[in-house]
Amino acid sequence: MIYFSAVPVRMDSVDGEQYEKLRAFKENLRSRGLFDEYEDFDIVSNEVRTTPRAEGYCELRGR
Repeated sequence: MIYFSAVPVRMDSVDGEQYEKLRAFKENLRSRGLFDEYEDFDIVSNEVRTTPRAEGYCELRGR
């Protein structure tokens, strides 16, 4: 799972070409069920740490 911030960004501060590439990348991830957005970093941080996949990954890495 890949998480992206949903916090608004001023579009005049963004490179249009890079933004379109990011949008296409997000859509590709969304179509495969690998995409989610967050507005509060603390909430998503806790979610990532407490999901079974994250625990299994940490066990594999010896943490």
